Amino acid sequence: MNLRNLKARVPRRGFFFSRRNSKRRAVFGVIAAIILFSILFTAIFGYYYVTAQEQQSYQNAVKNAQGNLDQENEQNLVVYGSLTATQLLDININNTGSSVSVVAYWIYNGTSSAIVQYESSLTTSKLPMFIAQGQSVTYSNTNISITNLQQQYVIRVITAQGQVFEGGYPSQELVDSSVNSLISGGIGSLKMTFSSFSWYSYVSDPPPSYWPSPPGYCNLVPGRGYGCDNDGDYYLLCSNGQRCVMAIDGSAYNTNSCNAVTTCQLTLSTASPDDVIILAGYETSSSVHISSISDTAGLTWQVREQYSSNGMTEEWYAIASSVLSSDVVTVYYSGSATGGISAFAIHGANTAAPFDTHSGLPVTGTGSNTESESVSISTSNAYDMIIGIMSCTSSSTMSVGNGFTQASGPSNPNCTSSPRLDTEYQYVDSSQNGMSVSFSTSSKVTYNMIADAIVEGPAQINIAHPDPGTLVPQGQNSTGGCDICGSSVPLAFSVNITNYDPSEADLVINSHANLWVIETCDTSTFVNDCPQGNPVYNFYIMNVNPTTGVITSTSQGSFSQISIPYGATKTLYFGAAYDLSTTAFSSMYLTTDDSLYAGNNLAYYGEFAVFLLFEGTSIPPTSVSVYGQNIPFQTTVAADNLGWESQTPILCPSGSPTTFTLNANNSIFSGYSISEIVVNASALSSLSANAPAGWSSSISNGYITWTNTNTNDLITPGTSLTFTWSGTAPTVTDPLITFPTLITWNGGGFTNLQSSSACFV
Repeated sequence: MNLRNLKARVPRRGFFFSRRNSKRRAVFGVIAAIILFSILFTAIFGYYYVTAQEQQSYQNAVKNAQGNLDQENEQNLVVYGSLTATQLLDININNTGSSVSVVAYWIYNGTSSAIVQYESSLTTSKLPMFIAQGQSVTYSNTNISITNLQQQYVIRVITAQGQVFEGGYPSQELVDSSVNSLISGGIGSLKMTFSSFSWYSYVSDPPPSYWPSPPGYCNLVPGRGYGCDNDGDYYLLCSNGQRCVMAIDGSAYNTNSCNAVTTCQLTLSTASPDDVIILAGYETSSSVHISSISDTAGLTWQVREQYSSNGMTEEWYAIASSVLSSDVVTVYYSGSATGGISAFAIHGANTAAPFDTHSGLPVTGTGSNTESESVSISTSNAYDMIIGIMSCTSSSTMSVGNGFTQASGPSNPNCTSSPRLDTEYQYVDSSQNGMSVSFSTSSKVTYNMIADAIVEGPAQINIAHPDPGTLVPQGQNSTGGCDICGSSVPLAFSVNITNYDPSEADLVINSHANLWVIETCDTSTFVNDCPQGNPVYNFYIMNVNPTTGVITSTSQGSFSQISIPYGATKTLYFGAAYDLSTTAFSSMYLTTDDSLYAGNNLAYYGEFAVFLLFEGTSIPPTSVSVYGQNIPFQTTVAADNLGWESQTPILCPSGSPTTFTLNANNSIFSGYSISEIVVNASALSSLSANAPAGWSSSISNGYITWTNTNTNDLITPGTSLTFTWSGTAPTVTDPLITFPTLITWNGGGFTNLQSSSACFV
């Protein structure tokens, strides 16, 4: 079954609701298999209780085990308030104890203690609410509008057994109540609360660059070539025919002859941020050199090498954290110079430390009366981009060496006309010892050469954009073939955890901790072999810089244990394909090789559960309730379209017009293009909107709608588009005005996604 036929069998509307209604059959239909698998998995990988807690703490936990079990069988509710997109108060109730029935609630003013609202099973049909063990509900019937950001409320609920539980608004709990589960048994003495669950795409590609990508991603980065493996997955292809990560992101050279001048210029543009810019220069006189460089983007330029022999050959570099748009680069000479300059941008390099640390770098060399020019280079790092710079005298054309690709400059530049030099690059995936960096010329020349090595950047997740755990990218059918191959791009997950160990000991997490994404589709769906062969995707824990998103545990044994003190909350990141104590970092992604059940495409449009295992996990095979309590999110749905929006400013002065900029992003995981954006700006007056090229705008009843009018200007997967609009905020005191936004795709099974932004008046 290919995806084209598969999609025809999927209703465009209501598909996910029907699957959600049958979720419980699916979840419990695979309980036994999952529990058994977890026991086998535990045994294979040595899941013994060796977390680095003090022995006394462990003994205290054992002594308290029976008491904890008794407590867990009692009623225990976590209650808190949250704000909806329409600024109404919700009541969120998470059951971490035995099954209960909530029969009434009170909401009090947090300042005056006055009762704001009371409802019971006698006053509303919404009550009573039955909440099973480990489950959560959201009660959205309060009709209490919150416009004052300082307002506080106290919320109390009562169960049918007469127990009262209290919470409040604002709350430290996560707004989405269904991700707020509690591990109340089954994993040693550990007890913890999950307060968020998210996933991330990558900003820079994870090494070693053996990851496939869907066809929609193939043309996003200029200058890269692509190959195709046996399953039809596309991957980055370097000039040497190998898969690679780093790529040339733009190049330029001086087109006007720089003869007897004190300055020389070129104009460089790039397509991506976070590039390493290399500038090569040549001056015919050995006594003249580049003294400084400036540019209109304000980059900081540093000299890497100035090689004085048969003239002056130079290598300078800068780091461009933002995309360069027609950046005019000016070099200043120490005297009157005749020469030229050439520059190129490298994306995917290590911008913090761009150069290989081998002591012999950079390499320089010179020669005469030859048509074959070369130097030898050795490196310390495995994944490098080897670059070469050559200048020469006499009128002769230059060509790059075997295995190399020209980095910048005109085709076959001449030694005596601008830019009087040539540059080349080659990606390697192992450390080099005496590698030849070569050029050739059409006649015998005297030459200078510089060879250097640029280090591949670390794997880095998009830490600034966490995607909500309710949706994950769809999988793909590798043996059946597909026109949209879904989530073959690597991703990472994060879970926020608070340590509530009953012995009040620190929780020490080592590299064996892992997160399972388990498909729980039911037998009643089009995938008629489920739950037979349910896919389980296993993501191991890794160290991540929480500010930059850089993965710092990349080699075997490099993972640093994470300690969570009692009562503290930390974010754990999962994205490694293997335990980092056994092998180096390799990325992990959601994809299904359905060779066992060919054509069933098990991960496509499935419902998933996210299950956590830690060192010391002990799962009683008779306790199915543990399954639900170890899942930070139990109803994750695979989607074929994903995206997000961001809007500025966040302040809108009352009674004054404000111009807003909305940036709509289509994820690289999407299968289709965004064709319409709708913003509910009804809280503002005097609305106006501008449409970018290929789009139209309309305003009706406070709703701004942008619609695509030219298919060449659709927001394709992995790209974004900016929209502007303006409106006048009302004259009110301390409100938060929300702007619910609807993103629509031009095809697929998941065509609409609701988002929201806000401004403070």
